[in-house]
Amino acid sequence: MKSFKKLLVFFLIFLSMIMAACSVLADKGESVLPESSGLLKVTFIDVDQGDSVLVQFPNGKSMLIDGGSGDMYGRVAAVLSDQKITKLDVVLGTHTDNDHIGSLPGIIKNYDVGNVYLNGTSDTKTYLAFLREAANKKLKIKELYQGDFLQVDPDVKIKVFAPVGPNEDSDNDHSPIMKLTYQKKSFLFTGDAEKSTEDMALVYDKMGLKSDVVKVGHHGSTTSSSPKFALAVAPELAVIEVGADNSYDHPDKLVVNRWQLLGAKVYTTAKNGNITVTTDGTYLKLFAGKNLEELPKIFSDDKGVAKTIGTYYVGNKNTLVFHDPECSSVAGMNVKNKVLFPSRKEAFTKGYKPCQICTP
Repeated sequence: MKSFKKLLVFFLIFLSMIMAACSVLADKGESVLPESSGLLKVTFIDVDQGDSVLVQFPNGKSMLIDGGSGDMYGRVAAVLSDQKITKLDVVLGTHTDNDHIGSLPGIIKNYDVGNVYLNGTSDTKTYLAFLREAANKKLKIKELYQGDFLQVDPDVKIKVFAPVGPNEDSDNDHSPIMKLTYQKKSFLFTGDAEKSTEDMALVYDKMGLKSDVVKVGHHGSTTSSSPKFALAVAPELAVIEVGADNSYDHPDKLVVNRWQLLGAKVYTTAKNGNITVTTDGTYLKLFAGKNLEELPKIFSDDKGVAKTIGTYYVGNKNTLVFHDPECSSVAGMNVKNKVLFPSRKEAFTKGYKPCQICTP
């Protein structure tokens, strides 16, 4: 009997170790969150060539970030209906492009809405409809800029990293780069923010950009996901909201490769349908409407890294030693032990020492 108890204890310890090692679990199914569930749920809604993200907070409140183009209203409404949502505590338009706010006038009109945010202005019919529906409900439209915080759930921190202020040169760069943190897990939302706004975020709080999940900027275009920004974020999961066979050739292979080389599994709404990530603050669980296949790896090793992420060094998490990418030690290094640094200074800051063989 004693030996059986020892065996059982050993098995339970082993099982807990396996669970700890797997921070991302996958499941094709999906369920409705009860109010005050203790879970954070983020759904990247398939709105073809556009963006829409539904965030359901542990306290039962909800936030809609963008809504795709006007003809995607039905898809957004279907997700809200599936989740039994009749009130949106926050409706947030990242910027005024139709593929982001096209359906939001209808959402504001037909749902109980708490707070409304939209960065930038325009003279388009979509933007004017947004203003009209907000005015009809006496909702004040607010903007989000660097240093702002959104208060939706006391257990969830939402911090805005960029932009510093309005941008007259690029509508895309009105998009706020926001980090949502729930206990040990975090999500980064980027809208269509391009390199100049990413640079603002890096200057503001480079270390703080590290996140577990990123909504890849501008549908996977090369105008976003700059090498330094991607290195700072270094996520486990990268989600690209994009339409199948779109005329822009999004996502760009260089961008997909960049995130993959940093260790991220890359998913797209075109391939996977609605993509949902839930977390209890410790583990992430992934659901998908169509399938759970990540985008295939473009490179199977480190070839082409310099081209896609610029100058870099490879650190070993076990030995706390960093190497030149061409060092013989890198070739045999377990991919799980690899960490990439954009500079020697960054490696030293993290407590790594240079390899005595390749002397990087």
